[in-house]
Amino acid sequence: IVTASSGELASFAAYYVAQMYVYLGDLNNGMKYVQKAQRLAVTGSLTMMRSVALESSIFLLQGKIRKGVKSLKRKIQLIYGKPSFLLEMMKVVIQSGVPYNTIKDVVITVENYIYNSNWSRNRRETALMGDLSLYSGRFVKAIYFYERARDKGNKNKIETNDPDFMINLAYVYYAKEYYPESLEILFSLDKYFKGIRPIQNAVQSVYSFRQKGTGEALMD
Repeated sequence: IVTASSGELASFAAYYVAQMYVYLGDLNNGMKYVQKAQRLAVTGSLTMMRSVALESSIFLLQGKIRKGVKSLKRKIQLIYGKPSFLLEMMKVVIQSGVPYNTIKDVVITVENYIYNSNWSRNRRETALMGDLSLYSGRFVKAIYFYERARDKGNKNKIETNDPDFMINLAYVYYAKEYYPESLEILFSLDKYFKGIRPIQNAVQSVYSFRQKGTGEALMD
């Protein structure tokens, strides 16, 4: 994929190959391709920002905590004033599976900056703020941002809502014991993704159990 591409497309491809390797737990190949992505990416581009965030994440996942944190902080300092890029970088860190406690101080700094910054946010950026809130365990904030990111006219359709943040919202509602709200989202996603059904069934079982325990009627 990477060798068949050129220019910015090649950097884009290299980044996603690197991300694939990280998901598979192959951090060495992940590092190889993320560094290739950086060499090919346009300076200051979104692909470059995501690549440097992924490189820092790999250091952290390899147990090179000081190096990873230092690298991440250095890159973050370069993009203050660009909150949307900062959110995209943090999304990469979150998706890479870096434990929250590993970079807790970094996350708090980023959150303070993001929450106190005024800019015209689009729906994706609002959803990314929800991701950051969920990552740090701020479930009420996560619900607030995810709900603001939903398309109000078609709030459960994946054509107008990113399934990624929708499944996160379903989880947060479940964690806060708002079972009907969680199930509403899961029922909608189940139309498109077969893997949702076991989750949906599990949530409905918990909801039914809780209703039975309080003397309320069970769901059909």
